[in-house]
Amino acid sequence: MNSQSSLVGMPKSSLLRVPVEVLMYIASYLTTSEYGALRLVCRRIENDLFDPFAKEFFIKRQFMISEFSLQALVDISKSRLGPFLKHLIISLERPTPRYSDPNIHPGSFPTPGEALKYHIFYEECLSHQALISTGQDLELLTQALHNLPALETVGLRDFSRDGRHRDGGEGLWDAYGAPTFLKQTGRKFVQPDFFHPIGDNVAVDPTPFMCHIFWIMLQALGKTKEMHSSSRFEVILRQSHLPNNAFKIPRYLEPTILPALENLKALYLDLGRHTYQSLVTTDEGDYQSNSAFLLAGFLSKTHSLEHLRLNFRGCRAHEATDILQWLAHVPKSHILQFPTNSDADADSVQRRFPKLPQTPEFPHLAQLDLGMFNVELPLLLNIFKRYTASLRKFSLHKVSLYSPPDTDTVGPVNLWPRFLRQITEHGFTLTAIHLSFPSQVFGTSKYPVEFRDPDQSSTTAKCPTKEWTGTDWKRNSRDFIRSMFIDWRGVDRLWLECDSGSDSDDFE
Repeated sequence: MNSQSSLVGMPKSSLLRVPVEVLMYIASYLTTSEYGALRLVCRRIENDLFDPFAKEFFIKRQFMISEFSLQALVDISKSRLGPFLKHLIISLERPTPRYSDPNIHPGSFPTPGEALKYHIFYEECLSHQALISTGQDLELLTQALHNLPALETVGLRDFSRDGRHRDGGEGLWDAYGAPTFLKQTGRKFVQPDFFHPIGDNVAVDPTPFMCHIFWIMLQALGKTKEMHSSSRFEVILRQSHLPNNAFKIPRYLEPTILPALENLKALYLDLGRHTYQSLVTTDEGDYQSNSAFLLAGFLSKTHSLEHLRLNFRGCRAHEATDILQWLAHVPKSHILQFPTNSDADADSVQRRFPKLPQTPEFPHLAQLDLGMFNVELPLLLNIFKRYTASLRKFSLHKVSLYSPPDTDTVGPVNLWPRFLRQITEHGFTLTAIHLSFPSQVFGTSKYPVEFRDPDQSSTTAKCPTKEWTGTDWKRNSRDFIRSMFIDWRGVDRLWLECDSGSDSDDFE
């Protein structure tokens, strides 16, 4: 047979002869720009690499509230990449002026290029304001969600997620358009930050903007609820927290937003300090302040939840306690009488002030994650006991236990084993427990709980986290409990002597 004829129909390039699996392996060592260049070699290679490329870069994507970024999201949703997008993240970053900007004049720029950078920044500030003022941000977001049939999770964040390993160990998945804006202007979009100095950036109260973004995301979910049957809404914040005002859904938005809330299967919220205290009436016509009022009204609409996560990132102690008491369906004890002159006055007041919404049964709640608060042991137990029938998993992150003042606990007793023993005795059908950075308040100090092998010496390496997964928590609970230790060094020795009769598992 002629050797020339045997090559007819075969790819001339040796690269095209490489099996797809080997090509993907080679591509895994390339940077993002190199990977892009490889995909542009020819149509055949682009087709071979399209699925792995789409799964790596477009299953989970982050965008921001800018016309360029949201329009890109709409374009992606209408392309062949749209069916791959399962997790959409909206970033809270936005263009923010500097205090020095009002004093800028032509002589402020060393080159025309620097002047152009400022002009591009100025135009983006105007565009951003128009976008959120006219409702075009909601329009673009809704268009995108209509075209994303595989979407499962919508999230709100104030940081760029890590894990972009192609571009080095510290590579970040920035919001779409943010690196281009930095290159064009020399300035970054600014995230809201309640906890750190803002430098030269103009101090702008982030509350209205954060509430606006929260509401338009819920509206977009409500307008497209028929497209997404198992919605997850995740607010994960590191530098800020969701303002309490965001949970006050305007009455005119309820027809759109409430169906989205009723459809939610998972909800993550990072909560913070409240701007206002709400007043509510009791059944007796008395009144009280209650920090849980707005959040309670919001959560009372989420009857279908299977997974709830609440982090009390910036809450004051009484604010967290009010919300936890509402979750546990424990009535608040501090009640004030209205100064009224007649029963008619009391009836009038009772009609005009709102009542705290009833705590839902949450019949499908299988996982509860709570974090970043101090709590009395009985209250924490009551929260979990309320959802015994459905609860299968729970997680506690940076939670600190303390004893109520009227208990007989004397001295530095580790309360965490008591908590887990009572969980065991209550008969939960658990499949997973995760504790990270637990601690305990004693006196005016907070002592960390650490985990180590109880059969090893106290110098054995300790870990601040521990998790368990399985089907028989009762059988495995003892080993988990025995691994929990608190170093009470620094506590008055008198306390240790007073409590020397406690169980060996309780303290070290």
